[in-house]
Amino acid sequence: MSLEGRAAARQERLAHGVEPQAERPPGTQRLRAAVAELRRRLRRSSLTQAEVCGALGRVFERWRQDGSALRLELAAKLAHSLGLSAALADASVQALMAPFGAAELERAARQMPFQGGVLAFVMPGNLPGAGLHELCLALLAGRAAAIKCASLEPHFFPAFARSVAEAAPELGARMAVFTWDRSQVELTQLLARECDGLVALGDDATVEALARLRAADGDKAGALAEAPVNSALAGAGARFAGFGARVSAVVLAAQALGSGQCDALAGAVARDVALFEQRGCLSPHQVYVEADRQGEAARRFARKLALALASLCQRWPAAVLDVESACAVRRARETARWRALGGEPVELMEGSGLSWTVIFDAAGRFFRSPGYRTVAVTPFYGPDDLMGRLGEMARRLEAVAVADPQGTLEATVSRLRELGATHRCAPGRMHSPPLLWPHGGGAMRRLLGAAP
Repeated sequence: MSLEGRAAARQERLAHGVEPQAERPPGTQRLRAAVAELRRRLRRSSLTQAEVCGALGRVFERWRQDGSALRLELAAKLAHSLGLSAALADASVQALMAPFGAAELERAARQMPFQGGVLAFVMPGNLPGAGLHELCLALLAGRAAAIKCASLEPHFFPAFARSVAEAAPELGARMAVFTWDRSQVELTQLLARECDGLVALGDDATVEALARLRAADGDKAGALAEAPVNSALAGAGARFAGFGARVSAVVLAAQALGSGQCDALAGAVARDVALFEQRGCLSPHQVYVEADRQGEAARRFARKLALALASLCQRWPAAVLDVESACAVRRARETARWRALGGEPVELMEGSGLSWTVIFDAAGRFFRSPGYRTVAVTPFYGPDDLMGRLGEMARRLEAVAVADPQGTLEATVSRLRELGATHRCAPGRMHSPPLLWPHGGGAMRRLLGAAP
C-alpha cells in the first residue's frame, strides 16, 4: 500500500473510533491522593526483595511466551496508536523484554539497596516500553512508582502494571499509572513535588524542563540546569535521573564481511534498524564499514543492507508516517539524491513509498536519521578515522553494535565508552541491553544508591 493509502486507512480507523483513546488525566486531588496511597501501601507491605524478584520473573516469563496473549493484545494497540504494523510492534516488545530473565533479575537485585520511597516516572511517547529497565530497577530496590505515560503512547505501562498485579497483587499495588498531555504542566509539577525522586525520559528539552521542575530552590535549579542531560543528581531536596536524546551506530570490521557472512550480517543490522521503527536511542543511524581505499566493501554492504530491509518489509510492513515524519524522510532522500547528481560519492537506495532508505556516503559526517528505516553506510580507513567519525557524536552516543571476529578493532572499540557509549553488543542485539545496562552513564543506579 502506498504512503497515501496507509495514511487514509489510519484516518478511517480514527473516524470509526477503532483507534484506542488515552485515559482521561487525573485531577490534582486524585493525583496527590494516589501518591499518598502508594506510600501507605509501601509502609504496610511485607514483600522481601527476593519476592519482588520472583514476581517480576513470573511476569516476564508470561510476556515472553510464544503467542503470549498479553503481548499480542498490546501489539495490536500499539499498531493502532503509533501506526506500526502489529508484527513489528510484537517483535519490538519481544526484543525489549528478552534480557529480563530470572538470572538477570537476581543479579540486579543483589546490587540494589532495598529501601522505601516513591519515584515518579515520566515516560516518552515515541517509544513503547522505554523506561522499563529503570522501572524494574526501582521495584527491585523496594520503591513504589507513580508512572506518567505520554498521551501518544498510553498502552505499554498500564498493560505491564496490570500483569504485575495479576502475578503479585502486593507488588502491583506499588505502581500507579496515569496519562496526560505534556501541555498539562501543573500535573507534572505536582507529580515531581509529591514524589521522592523523578526519572525522566524524552527529548532534551523535555528532560531539561523536568530537571528544573525537580529543583527545590534557586541554587539547586542552577545546578540542575548546568548538569548533563543524561545524569543523576541527588540532594536534600532533589533526586533526579534524566535520559535525553541519544544516537547509536554499527561498526563492521573487514573480516566480518567474508564469504557467507555478509548476508546474515546485513539481516542482523536490518533488524536493529527496523525494530521500533528506528525511533529510540538504541536504533542505529549510521553503519561504519572498514574498507580499502576505494570504499567498495562499504558500498557492497549498503546494497546488501538495502536488500535485507526490503525483505523485512514482507514480515514487518512499514509504519504509517505522519506528515512531519514523511517530510523528514523525503528530505533525507532528496539531499542524498542531489548530492549524487552533483558528483559526490553518494548512492541512494530506496524502497517503495517511504518504507526504507539506505544512503551510501563515502565521505559524509555522522548521519542523524529521521527514523523509519533510514540509515547511512560509510567506509572508515583505520582506527583513527573511525574514532574521528564517531567523535562527532561524543556524549551523544548510546550503543554501538560491533562485528569484529578477529578482534582487530578491540583497542579502538574499547575506547567508545569515552565517547559516552553505554551498550556494546553484536549486530541484531541492539534493542536488548541487559537489565544493569548503564543507561545514561549509570544515572538510575546512582539515584537508587547502588554501587557503580
